[in-house]
Amino acid sequence: MRAIDLVRRLAPSARPEYLAAFDAGDAVLARFEISSPQRLMHFLAQVLHETDDLTIRVESLNYSAERMTEVWPGRFPTAAAATPYAHAPEKLAEKTYGGRMGNVSPGDGWRFIGRGLLQITGREAYETYGRVLGIDLAGHPDLACSAEWALAVAAAEWAASTYKGRACNAMAEADDIEGVTRAVNGGLIGYRERCRQLARVRRTMSDLGALEIGHQTVGRTVAQAPAKVKRTATAAAVAAVAAVAAVPLVQSAPGHPLAGLLVGGLAIGVLGLVCWGLWQHHRACTSAAISS
Repeated sequence: MRAIDLVRRLAPSARPEYLAAFDAGDAVLARFEISSPQRLMHFLAQVLHETDDLTIRVESLNYSAERMTEVWPGRFPTAAAATPYAHAPEKLAEKTYGGRMGNVSPGDGWRFIGRGLLQITGREAYETYGRVLGIDLAGHPDLACSAEWALAVAAAEWAASTYKGRACNAMAEADDIEGVTRAVNGGLIGYRERCRQLARVRRTMSDLGALEIGHQTVGRTVAQAPAKVKRTATAAAVAAVAAVAAVPLVQSAPGHPLAGLLVGGLAIGVLGLVCWGLWQHHRACTSAAISS
């Protein structure tokens, strides 16, 4: 199963540039080792939260005073303290981001507000992940939410973010959403919603048949199954039909012991073929799962 298959199901109103990024992004996910169902599940949960189901490109700081006390209670303990910055995005950006996260020049707080799939924020992050990817991200911040670079920027940030020395991929494997959230967000803002998104992604992966076997994703349909799986399944089906057809033949030859014996032997042989076919089908499916 590809990530884009999940994204289309989870975010039907996703922005086209994000859909394009995921559609072309298999190699990007592999590069940053978002390569197991568990890792992809946690990555997508954080992305869906940060972008409101892939509909947000750039962070909106058009907050009311009341909302600011919820998002930044340390900076705005009361509505009165937040009122001067209410519905003033640029002013609020300089207040909340200026002088930290590498924002050293006037205007940096606003210039390097959150963008893209994980809402990369701050000059330091833009410069760091720009170097990782070999692009001038600080000089062209909107690349972080472009079809070409959105997924790469988010994946690079995901791979580098840690909490208590543990990387996001490792915490995802341990199903530690609190640790992942702290690594991505720096705190636990929106934690309950992130948990809800994780449950939604997990449920969708289950519905689509994405199972974890040796850290591999299994989600092939019958039409996509290898030829060996199809052949063994077909052999088992044919054998089952033949076994059912043999029953009336045995019943119709009570006066002919030899004929009954032969037909009975045929029926037993066919039933054996059924069992063999089903076993081969099981082995082929398991082999396909592990190699997919």
